[in-house]
Amino acid sequence: MRIFHRLHAFIIRFVNYFYERLTARQFFILSSVLVGLSAGMAAIILKLFVHYISTRVEYYATNYEEFFLFTLCPLVGITLTVLYVNYVLKGSLKKGAAEIV
Repeated sequence: MRIFHRLHAFIIRFVNYFYERLTARQFFILSSVLVGLSAGMAAIILKLFVHYISTRVEYYATNYEEFFLFTLCPLVGITLTVLYVNYVLKGSLKKGAAEIV
C-alpha cells in the first residue's frame, strides 16, 4: 500500500512540475501524448495476456484432450461480467459501455 502512495505522490509532483512550467496548450499536448502512450501500453499488455491464455488453453486441449476448457473460458467470462453488473454496478446498466470499462 505504501508503494501506491509513493507512486501517487510522484505522479502529482510530475504533473505539477510541468503544469507550472508549460503553457496551457503545451500541457494539453503533453497530457495527450502521455495518455496515448499509456493506452497503447495497456493495449499491448492486454493483448499479451489474452495470447497467453489462448496458448495455455490450446496446449491443454490438444495434449490432455481436455476440451471442456473451450467452454469453460467463455462461461467464466460471462459469469464475471454478470457478477460485475449485479454487484458493482448494482444492476443499473445503461446504454453504452462506459460503465463496464
